[in-house]
Amino acid sequence: MMGQRILFCILSAALIFSGLMTSVTAMELPSEGEAELIVDYSFDGTLTDRLGNSELTAFGEENDGWNRNNAVSGFGADEEGSYWFWESTESRGGGFIIDIDRDVSETYTIGVRFSFNETGSGYKKIIDYRDSQSDNGFYFIGDGELTFYPYTVRGASNTAPGEVVDVLASRYADDNFIAHLVQDGVAQMELVVGDAYGEAIPEVVDGKTRFGFFFDDVATGSEAASAGKVYSIKVWDQPIDESEIDSALDQEEMIGDPLTCPEESEVELFNNNNVFAVSNHPSGGPTIFELEEDRVISFLETYHWNFSRGSLPGTLGFRNVDTEEVYGPWQAESRSGQGGAPNVYWSISPYVTLEAGTYEVLDSEPETWSHNSSSDFLGFARVRGCETGLGVPDPDPDPEPDPEDPVPAFLDFHLGSRGYDYVIPYVEREVIRGYGDNTFRPDHAITRAEVAIILSRVLDLSSDKHEQALFTDVPPHHPRYSDIQAAGEAGVFMGYQDQTFKPDDHITRGEIAAVAVRAFELSSQNAIDTPFTDMTPTFGPYIRILYDLNITEGQTPTLFGTQSLITRRDFVILISRSEAQDK
Repeated sequence: MMGQRILFCILSAALIFSGLMTSVTAMELPSEGEAELIVDYSFDGTLTDRLGNSELTAFGEENDGWNRNNAVSGFGADEEGSYWFWESTESRGGGFIIDIDRDVSETYTIGVRFSFNETGSGYKKIIDYRDSQSDNGFYFIGDGELTFYPYTVRGASNTAPGEVVDVLASRYADDNFIAHLVQDGVAQMELVVGDAYGEAIPEVVDGKTRFGFFFDDVATGSEAASAGKVYSIKVWDQPIDESEIDSALDQEEMIGDPLTCPEESEVELFNNNNVFAVSNHPSGGPTIFELEEDRVISFLETYHWNFSRGSLPGTLGFRNVDTEEVYGPWQAESRSGQGGAPNVYWSISPYVTLEAGTYEVLDSEPETWSHNSSSDFLGFARVRGCETGLGVPDPDPDPEPDPEDPVPAFLDFHLGSRGYDYVIPYVEREVIRGYGDNTFRPDHAITRAEVAIILSRVLDLSSDKHEQALFTDVPPHHPRYSDIQAAGEAGVFMGYQDQTFKPDDHITRGEIAAVAVRAFELSSQNAIDTPFTDMTPTFGPYIRILYDLNITEGQTPTLFGTQSLITRRDFVILISRSEAQDK
């Protein structure tokens, strides 16, 4: 590939000289016809095109014969929206291929919102254009600069590891090819080339336009990121208007799709769970349940006792036994079990519609999945949901705002829900936000980075000491550096002994007790004892202060849940009560 690139450097120089490669500042975009959106992936639990015009084929866990795989993959959600994540153990990475059911190779706009765990040093392929047989396509190079090989032009913007960006590229009928990068909602034109030789025309296979994502081609060696997330992929049949670039890949709610279950309508759809004389690794076959009617699934829980050790949560999902369609898997959250055993209960709240049929529960770790003879040796599971069509707002194209409720209600979190009155004031202060699908996800675990961001806003923290990073895994180019650095400098977070912060790790109830006491400088003169049997020397003193000030309570009368993960809802309740004490 190095020899090819030297050859193309010479070719590119010739193109520049002949005027076929145009500078960004001098470029005037040609006018095209109205663009039609023909492909739309939102990765909200399925790998399906919401418009039904394409098919996605993901690599499996095994080597595909060309050193590519998805050793680990699943679904999740964060402040950017829902995503599909992958990790590859092969040299050419992982990802998937999309086949579009029409030829849009001459004129198009293709866009992808994603993040890579690694962006610097060498080439990291984003989009493959020639069905793996050529180096053609988009890459990050150097310090995360965008480039399209074989052209040698580099973008001016840098992309940090873990940073979520949009890459959008348009090919025009006059052979101009233009690529934008969107960072923090701001679009920047990065590449402009005169593509007279059709290097930016993707492969058409059996009449279908084919794009590959996140894996390296087989023309050269390893040039792929080993892991990442993808939030959105869209394709239009024409170049879209430049004014639409910055928001083109925003996730949109499908009209009429029931995204929630009102609390009063939830019912138990399946439960074979019991906790007596359990063993690991179900031997009775797959855990199956029947749906006689279409249902919105609001909750799935599995049980991993594992000799009281529990197991760090993996992924959960569903498979339709008849159609073999897979829903998820989603990254699970965990809570403690009997006696404070950590990570015993795994759960997800997918809010996905399953049609009537037979479904298998998918659990990524059968080795620790509990069962016994009472469950016919099937893995324990509990499923809740409601009828479809509930909780969907009445259609109103221009509703009158209610002055008594200026904050829009979350689809999964309502007036009367536990903690709602604590959360809404923080939403109004723009301290904490919901997700792009208008959910709050109150029972999702919260990460250390999210806690640092929220507390930086609550306490109005800022950092002036940017020369020296406090934590080795949060360098100055990290997208959350300022908030995490400020929280560290203020003494709210101490980090770990190896000088790391671990921003993406979920935070436990014990850890959040220490953080809250330090953040709001709480203290108590009483040597009060607590009824909790799971206190630890590290976190016990902080828990006692919160307990004495009536800021917190246990998960049970005798267990604080020190090692359990704290949810978004309970975090806001605790911070609200702590802030009130501080005042």
